Amino acid sequence: MSELPPIDGDYLKKLRKGRGWSQTQLADYLGVSQARISKFERGAKIGKPYQKLLMQLVLAPPEGKRAVQ
Repeated sequence: MSELPPIDGDYLKKLRKGRGWSQTQLADYLGVSQARISKFERGAKIGKPYQKLLMQLVLAPPEGKRAVQ
């Protein structure tokens, strides 16, 4: 199985907004500051540990919805 492509700042912002989360809420989920989320969204490299957490978020259904089985 091939590795998924890394998440960039534009995709991160779309993902966050699609969940209805603020930068602060996403920062709390990742255990980082809101300023770091802002930097990620403006193009700073997103490290592998954060990439893995974000992939969990990508694959998880939005709150209140069931995963497709």
